Parts: sequence; structure tokens; C-alpha cells
Amino acid sequence: MARTLLIDETRSPILLVEDNPDDAGLALYALAGVDLDGSVRVVRDGIAALDLLLGPEGADVREPLRLILLDINLPRARGIEVLGRLKSSPETRLIPVVMLTSSGEPRDLQACYDLGANGFIVKPVDFTAYAEAVVQAARYWLTVNTSVAESGAIRHPLNFEGAPRPLRAKAAPTGTADRSTDPARSEAPGCRPDPPTAHR
Repeated sequence: MARTLLIDETRSPILLVEDNPDDAGLALYALAGVDLDGSVRVVRDGIAALDLLLGPEGADVREPLRLILLDINLPRARGIEVLGRLKSSPETRLIPVVMLTSSGEPRDLQACYDLGANGFIVKPVDFTAYAEAVVQAARYWLTVNTSVAESGAIRHPLNFEGAPRPLRAKAAPTGTADRSTDPARSEAPGCRPDPPTAHR
């Protein structure tokens, strides 16, 4: 049975920003094999993506959006420029963005992560490998990852580049906190607990 995928113009969990029709077709074919609980929306250039997401009707597009697949080499505005705009805007900064490129230039990789990209896929020449990379990204962000909206958590504080700042446990003054009740002194990942204080 041939794969089919609804390309919705209203409510879609995935936005694909890709100007190459062959690459867009391969990505859509791959995503047709994933249970998206929705559809994929496609735009062909960087300005169109920004107008769609940050324009007057942007709220309706952003509300169901859970992943942006963003090509770097786009007409009108490069993907890196689009990424910077999205990660610096309060309306879009928490939407996961995975960059797509055929070059794999180290400076592009560094620039994307500096701006807050959530992933970076170098398009393989082999169709099967490219399809699998796109599918893995979609499955992770749509079925494994828990978004801020889903968890009901507050938004992360931002650093000056617009990327989420790591939250660090705050140490309470010695003798004033009980480890069993104070979450700030819990053994959070990456935080080593203080040694126990001897009682006299």
C-alpha cells in the first residue's frame, strides 16, 4: 500500500521549511510512516516561514506546532537567520527546531547551536539514511519529549542569546535546610549533594 500524508494548511504538529522539492518529497515520504496525530505543513523559503510563525495569524499556527524542520540553504532568508529570529522571539523560542543541511560545515553547525538549535541533521546521499534521520527526529520530539506546554511547567529563564539557561540547585545556609523536604538540596542531575553535617 502506498504511503499517504495529509499536508494540512491549518493545524499541523510539524512545519517543514524546505525549498528543494526533491528533499521535501523525501522528508514527507519518510514522515508518512510515522503516526503524527496530525499532518505536516510545508513552506518553501525563510521569509514565508517567519511570516507564517510571527505574522498576524501566527498564534493559530504555533499552538499545535511541536517541531520545525528547517533547512539552512533557503531563498530570501537563510535558515540560520530564521533560527535566530525564532529563538529570540518569546512566541517561538520554545518550539524545537532541527536544522537540515547537505553541507555539514562546522561553522554552520556551531552557529546553529549557538543560536539555540535543538538538533542538526546532515542530509545523507542515501535516501534510506535520510528518511531514518527525519523519522527519528520526528518520533523523539512528538512522542518521547515532553514539551513545556504538555508538562504545565513555567518557561525557562533565558540567557542573552535566547537559549534556555540551565537551572541550578541553590544551596541553603548550613543547618537551615532538611534534605528530605527541601527540593533545592535534592540530588539533581549534575549537582553533587553537600556532605552531611555532623550534629553535636
